[in-house]
Amino acid sequence: MGTVLMISGKYHKLEINMTFELPKLPYSHDGLAPYISSQTVRHHYGTHTKKYYDTVNDLVVGTIYKKEKTLDDLLTSTSLSIDSKLYKQACQSWNHTFFWEGLCPENDFTPPTDDLEKAIDNSFDSFETFKQEFSKVANELFGSGWVWLVLHNGKLEIASTYNHSRPNSKDTTPLLCLDVWEHAYYLDYPADRKEFVKQWWNIVDWTIVQSRFSKANA
Repeated sequence: MGTVLMISGKYHKLEINMTFELPKLPYSHDGLAPYISSQTVRHHYGTHTKKYYDTVNDLVVGTIYKKEKTLDDLLTSTSLSIDSKLYKQACQSWNHTFFWEGLCPENDFTPPTDDLEKAIDNSFDSFETFKQEFSKVANELFGSGWVWLVLHNGKLEIASTYNHSRPNSKDTTPLLCLDVWEHAYYLDYPADRKEFVKQWWNIVDWTIVQSRFSKANA
């Protein structure tokens, strides 16, 4: 139902059409170089990610979902089938945004600290062991998908999802994700996902991961 406004003594029904806007990157297009080139950022973010958002906005027109305030609200709607085109496009939009927000220029890189560092040590014995296990999952994931660091029932775990999906259990909170679709790396690392995964660690924004971790534990 639209909002009713009174203008000059007459009532007008205003249809509210929410638009899911592609968030701006928190760094310049060349801010992730040399690990992810400006060409890849322009292609991956400016073309692929934008296309997902544009498609979501096209698909919600004329549906009950056009008034959802966030992608998360849309994805958690009980009436939206996970097999629908809208869900898949919305999930890809959400995943990509989560991925981009978890990166930072090399000059801003700081390793995990405080309670996040302790949680990683408690769950994986050491940060290096965690990196090895996460990288192994990323390198061995067949086809297209995502690799995640999640907080599950109070413990850090590594998870993977295929294609357009994300961790969606109520007791699971995503903290970090890596996009291993080919479009994420083929311009910089042709057919070499392993090298892409190796270099990606240099630009993970652990400050953001820490913030997500703290919020999940609040």
